[in-house]
Formats: sequence, structure tokens, C-alpha cells
Amino acid sequence: MKESKKVKAVDYIPADITPEILSRTSLETLGRCRLVSKEFQQIAYDPNFLQNFSERTKTVSGIVIDLEFNPTPIFIDVANHNNQSALKHSSFTLFEENNFRFRILAASKCGILFCKTKEDKYYVCKPTTKQWQQIPTPSIPWTITVVHGMVVFGSAPLRYKIVVFVPRNWCKSKYSCHIFDSETWAWKQLKDPLQIPVNSHHFSYTSNAAVSVCGKLYWRLKGEPNSEILQFDFEDESWDIFELPRPLCKFRYCRYTLLVEYKGRLGLICSFVRKIEKCDCMELWVMEGQNTWTKAHKFCIMSLKNKLPHIDCHEPVALLNSDLLVYRSGISTSKVILFKLQDCSFKAVELKCFLGFSVFYVFQSDLELVNFRGSSDQV
Repeated sequence: MKESKKVKAVDYIPADITPEILSRTSLETLGRCRLVSKEFQQIAYDPNFLQNFSERTKTVSGIVIDLEFNPTPIFIDVANHNNQSALKHSSFTLFEENNFRFRILAASKCGILFCKTKEDKYYVCKPTTKQWQQIPTPSIPWTITVVHGMVVFGSAPLRYKIVVFVPRNWCKSKYSCHIFDSETWAWKQLKDPLQIPVNSHHFSYTSNAAVSVCGKLYWRLKGEPNSEILQFDFEDESWDIFELPRPLCKFRYCRYTLLVEYKGRLGLICSFVRKIEKCDCMELWVMEGQNTWTKAHKFCIMSLKNKLPHIDCHEPVALLNSDLLVYRSGISTSKVILFKLQDCSFKAVELKCFLGFSVFYVFQSDLELVNFRGSSDQV
């Protein structure tokens, strides 16, 4: 009886009051509220609500770009993307002040980054609070094809894990797996190697930032005729490989695919050209259950293509807040395009450096201090 009364109490909250309450919570609390009901989830992922939430809680939201030719990442703040004057980009002063030269290896959506310096030292950091902490160096051989991922499981106290896949003897089908746990403050290597199907060849380096959903990491494997998805589960330290949703796994059905996090679930954006309809389109597929996919949205990108003929509208690099598609304006240019799905409007952000083969990370962070060793004591 008590459980039923609690549920009814939530149901009786006035519709106009619920967003006001949620917009004054923390990032972690908001994430939990999204699991309460479909109504809460719909509110908490609404673009207008998220803008209001960022303003009231001083949440930093945007895209971190790890630049190929620049040792300091660029951050694009899109918390107030409706206002052109609010669009800005900046370098992370945390690393500039400490004279770091580093690359981002992995990122969590809640604002914790995993980095490596030119001197092969490894750090975790929270740029919004200018905190950083060196962690032990993993015992892995030098290679340019290492794949990384990171998941944060809680913020009070902070608990996170990092996974690193290293090809064995330069073989792109067999990888050793190394895991760092903030609770034990040590690395360990799993006994069994990751075996990737021969036809998948390797990880997709066109969008190699791992996608984190419910404590699991996902990467798209690249190969012909089918492309597959790698799932790594931190809970039981296991992996699984499964196909793209049909008919997307058919040979050359899509021109481009991108794994994304969409409203707390794994999503897949695919682009294609309908010659019969003479329309450039995109579809958003969402994984509902174990390897079960449904098509959530279909939208036309002709307006963007007509207004910005110099960019490849078929190849977004990220999806932010379930509403903003992020594009790079070519490899040899210095513009980032933000395309809003809700009304098909777009904004351009001019950078001071060339993008090259950069990696784009979705970034969202509060301003609360953390203890990277996971202690509940004050930092």
C-alpha cells in the first residue's frame, strides 16, 4: 500500500510544477528522476527544460574537441545555444595554467576526463573545477591503435572505471583488456582477450569516442559487408558483439552511421539518399532491449544542405542533449556547425585552429569539487 501511495503522489504533481522542481536539482538527481516515469523522462530531456536547467544550476554543457594539431582541447559551450552571443569556445585553463601537453583518451558525460601527457603520464581531471589527479600508468606496450573508454558510476563519493583495449602483436582482431578502478586505485588485465570477428576488421576511427549508456560502453566496429557494435559491461567485465539493426546491416544501405546516447539509451544515426524521393534523410534508431531496435525519428537534412553546401551533412560527429547535431565544416577548416533538430535552425562557431582529424566528446558538468580517489572526505 505504501508503494502505491508514493506512485500516486508523484502522479498528482501539477504538470507545470514538475519542470520547476526538476530544474533546481543536481545533475545526478536529474539522472535518477529520469528513471521515475515516462513523464519525468520526457520533461528531463526536453531541450527547453535543459537550457533552463543549465542556467539555474550553472551546469556547463557542450562539446570538447580533442584537436589533432593542438595540444590543448577546445570547448564549445552550447548551454544557451538559442542565443548567438552565448555561443563561445575556449581552451581548458586547467591545462594551460599547468603547462600540460596532452591528449584526451576518454570522457564521461558528467565532466570527468581521462588524459595522457606527452611524457606518457596518465591523469583524470575535472576541468570545471580545475582539478586533476595523476593515476598509475598501465603496463601496456606502445601502439597507436589503443582504444579507451570511461564510465562514472556515482559522484558522492566519486567512483569511476576506465577500460583500455590493446591489440595483441599488432593484430587488429585480438585485443587484451585492461581496467582501472578508482576504488582499488590499480589496473588489472582480464584473462581472456577480446576477439573481434575477422570481417569487422577494427574499431571505427571515424567516431572512436565510446558511447556510455547505463554503465556499459559501446563502439562501432567497421567492416564489410556488415558493421557490428561492441558492448563492454563493467558489472561483470564481459563484452558482446551484435549486428546493426535491420535493414541497416545490409550492404551499403547507409552512407554513414554514428553511435550516440539518446535519452538514456543507445542510439544510432544513419544517413542516406533517397533517389526516388530526391531527398537527403537521416534516421535515428534506438535500442529498446537486448539487440532490439526501433526507428524513433526520420528527418530531412535538405535545408541544412542547401544553406551550407560546403559541409557534408551526411556525417555528424556528435549528438548533444538529444536535439543538437554537431558537424565539422571539413578537415582543413575551423568551423563547427550546430544543427537543431527541433526547428532545423543552425549556428556556426568559428575556431582559431584547424580541426584536422579531431575527436568530439559530449561534455556536461557541474561545479562541485570531487575527490578522484573516491573518498567521501572533503577535497
